[in-house]
Amino acid sequence: MKSSLPLSLKEFLEDKAILKVGVGPLEDSNYLTADYGLKVRGCVDLRYLVQQCQESEVSCASKPARGGKSAGGMGLNSLAQKYLDRTLDKDWRVRASDWEAETLTKRQVQHRATQHVLP
Repeated sequence: MKSSLPLSLKEFLEDKAILKVGVGPLEDSNYLTADYGLKVRGCVDLRYLVQQCQESEVSCASKPARGGKSAGGMGLNSLAQKYLDRTLDKDWRVRASDWEAETLTKRQVQHRATQHVLP
């Protein structure tokens, strides 16, 4: 197990009343459980919400994908493009960089922030 996390972060992640929304949050929470012994609660997978919206009779407010093309995937980048008209930074050099470093680069911090918090 890795070093401990700040208590405020631990409390946030384990609080089921605070929803953590994302794509594949179960996989991320499994890593946090393995690495830090956390029990992440209150996770909602956007893919499930999109599927429910598409299957329901209630119209889902969305922008058409650029150029009239369908954003076929259910990954975070595809969903951000389709519903928010945003393209996320998917540069492999950032994703494959040293995330265990004592200090993260500015680009790593920006990458994580936009991957986990979208306006």
